[in-house]
Amino acid sequence: MVEAEFPHGYLQINDLYRWDSRFERETEFQPEVHAGKTRIQSRESVESELLEAVTEAGEPIKLLRAKVNLGIRIVFLESPEGTPTTLHLVEATFAVEYLVIREPSEEQLAQFCKWNCIHNVWPFWRQYVFDTLKSASLPVVAVPFFHQMGRAKSQRKKVTRSRKSLPKAQH
Repeated sequence: MVEAEFPHGYLQINDLYRWDSRFERETEFQPEVHAGKTRIQSRESVESELLEAVTEAGEPIKLLRAKVNLGIRIVFLESPEGTPTTLHLVEATFAVEYLVIREPSEEQLAQFCKWNCIHNVWPFWRQYVFDTLKSASLPVVAVPFFHQMGRAKSQRKKVTRSRKSLPKAQH
């Protein structure tokens, strides 16, 4: 019998939902004062647990529930006090549940939660930040794709010219 590759054959996504969320406005955003002088600080963490559940048909199943905690804080760098001042913050916890088909090892589970769970939640997080800031009449920050958050700046490459020309658009 051929062993299934992890995570395929081990876990199957079952549900994803917002567990809780928070928005705080510490001070009023003033474009003439704050624009161009702010930075985004971010955080992320994951808590996971294996649960025993029962299907509608009464069959016992195991679930992996990961609570992915994400947050951004917009800080003003040039405050009169000389320390960064928080302007506003957006935080949310998303729960993502997976049906456990085959129980992974602790090491596999840790790696899965660190990368896959956050990756599955990330589009919902980006949308939540956009919607929250937009509805609060604040400048919307672009939350980057997930894989870009952990990369060192020295690894990022700016494309200035492509070797292959794109076809010109026809009008």
